[in-house]
Amino acid sequence: MTLFGLAIVGCESGDESGKTSKKMEERMREIETRVKESMPKTQQIALAQKVDPAVVKKAQEQLKMLKEYLEDPPSGKIDMVTVNAIEAFQRHVGLRDDGLLDDETRRRLDDAAKNAETATKTSAG
Repeated sequence: MTLFGLAIVGCESGDESGKTSKKMEERMREIETRVKESMPKTQQIALAQKVDPAVVKKAQEQLKMLKEYLEDPPSGKIDMVTVNAIEAFQRHVGLRDDGLLDDETRRRLDDAAKNAETATKTSAG
C-alpha cells in the first residue's frame, strides 16, 4: 500500500464506473510523489535503507525507552516516525543525524538503553 493508500480505503463514491476512485488514486499517487520529492535526500536514503525488521524493532523499543519514539507497538519497519526518532537520538549523542541505523548508531543506542534501564532499576529499588 502506498504512503497515502489508507486515505483511499473506504473513500468509494458509489460511482459504478469507478472513475471517481481511480481519479482519487491518481491524485494520491501524485501527492505521494511530490512529498517524496520534497524530502531532503538524507531522509529518502534513510527511508530506503535495508535493515532486518528485528533490528529495527529492537531500535524502536530502545528509542521508546529513551522517549524518542512514541509509536506503540513498535512496527519493525523503517518509516518517517522511525527515521525522525533515529535522527533525534543521533543529534542527542553527537552523531551525524542522517537517520541511518548503522553500526555506530546501534552501538550508541544499546549503551543508552542499558544506561536508562540501569537508572530505572536503581531509582525503583
